Amino acid sequence: MDELYAMLDNLPRELDWSARLSVEDGVITVGFDSGRAQRIHLATRDDNYAFTSRILGAQRLDQYSWTQLARIVWLRNRRTPLVTFMLDERGRLVGRVEHPAATLDPDELRTILLHLARECDRLEYLLTGRDEQ
Repeated sequence: MDELYAMLDNLPRELDWSARLSVEDGVITVGFDSGRAQRIHLATRDDNYAFTSRILGAQRLDQYSWTQLARIVWLRNRRTPLVTFMLDERGRLVGRVEHPAATLDPDELRTILLHLARECDRLEYLLTGRDEQ
């Protein structure tokens, strides 16, 4: 995990023209010009890095039926090649990207962070009409 944090420290803070990166206490925040932001949490799973961002908490999901949630997640997973949308162990709707730790390079890390934040932010906004962070 130290290698990942070293890679993060060396990434430019401007991921692209509309997205900025910050890291504090092990949590990555990608902020957008719109004022919205997504937090990304890091973990290791076997020999992979797992990047996860919350879209909706368990309480907010209660307003959707299981059928509605299944349709939302299924449609998003069909359209989004890099990010997987799922319910996590705490009953939250999250976006996740896993990547083999041994082969992650700075360009891939930048791409993962940018796409995960954008896709999660987009789905969060479509479902709620606002930034929940």
